[in-house]
Amino acid sequence: MTRIDGFNPNLPPINPNVNAASSKKQDKADKETKNANTNFKSSEEILNYLANTGYTPVEAQKQNETSSKTVIPVSQYVNPDQAKEIARSVQAFQNLHNNISTTAQKELSISPDLANQVALETIENKYMPA
Repeated sequence: MTRIDGFNPNLPPINPNVNAASSKKQDKADKETKNANTNFKSSEEILNYLANTGYTPVEAQKQNETSSKTVIPVSQYVNPDQAKEIARSVQAFQNLHNNISTTAQKELSISPDLANQVALETIENKYMPA
């Protein structure tokens, strides 16, 4: 049995101008908040700022090298079996990477940096498909 006094959400609005006016007000409010929140800089301003900061990529690389030599106490985070598995997995990855990069360097006569990129892309494509 169906109700004849039920609400039908598919009916058109009684006064379509009311909805249009309220949506226009909402659109104006959205545009105003977008304009207030965006503070874009030109690429020239960004490059000038970076050039004047004195923080060069060489310094960034030195900082990265010093932070990469930090020893992490693994025993605080994993048990001995997990640590052995992680060490085995890392060693297997390093061996695979070295094999691929040396093979690519020999067979394709490419630089070590390019051979490194080839090895990483090969491993990523084979073992980490998208």
